[in-house]
Amino acid sequence: MLTRVTLQDYGVYQGRNEFDLATTERRPVVLLGGKNGAGKTTLFDSIMLCLYGMSGLGRRTSKKEYHKMLHRRIHRRGASSAQPDGASVAVQFRFSHGGREAEYRVERSWARQGGGMDENLAVARREGGGEFVPLDAVDSSHWQSFIADIMPKGIMSLFFFDGEKVTKMADDGTEDATIRESFKSLLGIGTVEQLLADLRVNLARNMADGAGPLREEFDRLRAEKDESLKLTERLRQRLAQKQNEMDALDRNIESLEGRISGVGGDFARGRESARVQLAEQRAARESAERGIADLCSGALPFSLIPRHLGRLSETLDMDAAIQESSVSARRVGSELQKARGLLMSKPREFWEGEGVEHSVAPALVSVILAIVEREILIADTEREPAFGFSAGQAAHIRNVIGRAGAPALEDLSRHTAALVEANERASSLERAIANAPRDDEIGPLVSRVGRLHSEKGALRAEMDHIEAKLASHGSLRQRLDSKLRGVVDCIYKSEKSQQRVLLTRDVQGVLEEFAERMRLDKVRLLERYMLEAAGLLMHNRLLFDKVRVDPDTFEVRLFKDGEPVPEDGPSKGERQMIAMSVLWSLARASGRPLPFMIDTPLARLDTGHRDRVVERFLPAASHQILVFSTDEEIRSGYYKSLLPYISHSYVLRRAEGGGATRPRRGYFWDGGGRHIAAV
Repeated sequence: MLTRVTLQDYGVYQGRNEFDLATTERRPVVLLGGKNGAGKTTLFDSIMLCLYGMSGLGRRTSKKEYHKMLHRRIHRRGASSAQPDGASVAVQFRFSHGGREAEYRVERSWARQGGGMDENLAVARREGGGEFVPLDAVDSSHWQSFIADIMPKGIMSLFFFDGEKVTKMADDGTEDATIRESFKSLLGIGTVEQLLADLRVNLARNMADGAGPLREEFDRLRAEKDESLKLTERLRQRLAQKQNEMDALDRNIESLEGRISGVGGDFARGRESARVQLAEQRAARESAERGIADLCSGALPFSLIPRHLGRLSETLDMDAAIQESSVSARRVGSELQKARGLLMSKPREFWEGEGVEHSVAPALVSVILAIVEREILIADTEREPAFGFSAGQAAHIRNVIGRAGAPALEDLSRHTAALVEANERASSLERAIANAPRDDEIGPLVSRVGRLHSEKGALRAEMDHIEAKLASHGSLRQRLDSKLRGVVDCIYKSEKSQQRVLLTRDVQGVLEEFAERMRLDKVRLLERYMLEAAGLLMHNRLLFDKVRVDPDTFEVRLFKDGEPVPEDGPSKGERQMIAMSVLWSLARASGRPLPFMIDTPLARLDTGHRDRVVERFLPAASHQILVFSTDEEIRSGYYKSLLPYISHSYVLRRAEGGGATRPRRGYFWDGGGRHIAAV
C-alpha cells in the first residue's frame, strides 16, 4: 500500500508538497482532482519515475534524453525568485515479507551538475512507529534491484493505467498484445526461465574434467551471447535516440503544416487542381447552356400548346391513311389496265367456255372496267390530305411532338439544375483562387516541410536498419540458445556426470511442466476474471456470455450462445469497458496486493458506463485505488456516491498565468471550484 508521496520542486509543484495516501479496508479510494495542466499526470508519472528511474518512463530513451527530461522536471519559479538546483520525489509504502510488515521510503533526487544531472537513490525502512533508517541489509548498489524484486515493474505497470491507454486499447484492438507483454511478469515465468538457465550454467561449470571441450564450447557460446546482448542494448539506445529525433521532426512538421494551413496552404497546395476543376465547371456550364438552347430551338416551345399538338398528331395520322389509300388506288388502276389487255387477248375458247359470245366480250370488259375505275376515282377524289407532307417530313414532325411536353420539361429542368450547380461551383473556385496566398508567401514554408520530410525519410531508413540489426541479433541469440541446449544435451550423455545430469533433467522437466500448467491455469483464471469484470462494468449484459484467451497468441475472443461475437459487434464504449476489464483482470490474476492508479478514467465514456465505473469498479478494484480526475468527470453526483469510500481527497489548483500548483484537502464539484467536503 502506498502511504505517502512527497514532491520537492518537481514539475509544477513548488517547494515541498505531501500527499497522504493511506487507505482503510472500508475507504479504499483516494481522489485527486484538478483541471487540465494542474499537475495530475505529473503526480501520476512521478511514482513510477521514483521507483524505477529511467526504466519507469514506459518508453525507450537514452541517458542523455533522460537527463534532459530531468532538467525540464525541475520546477521553474518566477524571474524574480531564485531557481532551485534540483528536485526530488519520495514514495512511502508498506510491504509484508515473511509475515512481518514494514514501511519503506524510496527517494530519488536530482541535482544539476555542470551540463548534466546527478541522480541519487535512497532506500530506508522502519517497523512500527520508529524512524526510517537506511536499508543496511542490502548494499546500496543493489537498492534498485531490491525495489524491482519486491515490486516488479512489469506487475506495477498493470496497476497504473490511464483513460488514454484504455481508449487506445479499445481503438486499436490490442488487448492480446497487452496480455502477451504482461504475461511473463504475471506468471513469474521469468523466474522459472532464469532457474532453467542457471541449471544449465551450473551443470557446465561443475562437469567432469573429461568434458573440458564441452566446457570451453559452452563458455565460448555464452560469451558470444553476452556480446550480442551488449550490442543489442547499444542498438536499442541508438534506436531510442533516433525515435526521439523522429518525434522532434514530427513536431516540427506538424508546427509548419499548422502555419501553412493558417495562411491557406491547404488550398495553395491544390491550386492547379482547383484550376482544372474550374475549367471543368466552365465546360459543364457551357454544355448546360447549349442543351437549353437546343431545347428552345427544338421541341420546348411546342410544350406550350399541348392540345394543338394532339390535333396535329391526329391529322397526320389521317393524312397518312389517305396517302396510303391513294397509292393503293393507283396500284389497282395499273393492275386493271393489265387485266384489260389480258381479257381482250383471251382466245375465243375462253369466253365461249364461260357462256359469253365472242362478239359481246369486248363490251362486257369495258363496262366492268369502267365501273371499277369510277369507284376508284370517287374514293380518290373524296379524301384529300390536309398537309400533303412526305413520309420523312411527317416522321420529323412526330419526333418533335414526342419530345415536346413532359420530356422537354424534364430535360429543361436537368439542364437548368446542371447550369446552376456549375455556376455555383465555378464562382466558389474563382473566389478561392483569388483569395489563395501567393507562392512567395507559402513557398518557403512548403520547402521547409519538404526538407523535413526528406530528413524524416532518411531517419526512418536508419531506424529500419537498426531494427533489422536488432532482429538479426535476436535470431543469433536464438541460434546460440539452440547450440547451448545442444552442449547441455552432450553433457547429459557424459557417463561421469550421469547421476547429476539425470537429476538436472528431472528438475528441468518439472520446471517446464510447472510453467506450462501455471500458464494454462492463469489463462483460465484470466478468462473468468474478465467475464466477471465485464459483467460489472457493461450495461449490455447480453453482448457475450463467455471469454476465451488463446494460450499461445493471447487473442481475446468473445462468445454468445456458443457463437463468436463479430469484431464490429461491441460499440466504442463497450470496447473501452472490455479493455478496462482486461487490465482489471490482469491485475487480479497477478495475485499481488498492489494499489490501483487510474488517470482520467471517465473521459470518453457514456453516462451508463460512467455510472458502472464509479459505482462498481472504483470502490472494489483494489484495497487502495488512486483516482486522478477532472471536474468534468467526477462531478457532484459521482462525488457523493464515492464519498463513503473515500479515505482522502485533494484538489490541485494552479496559480493563474501558469504558476505553481498547490494541493489542498477537499474536492471541487462544479466549474466555480466550490468545496463540498474535506476528507
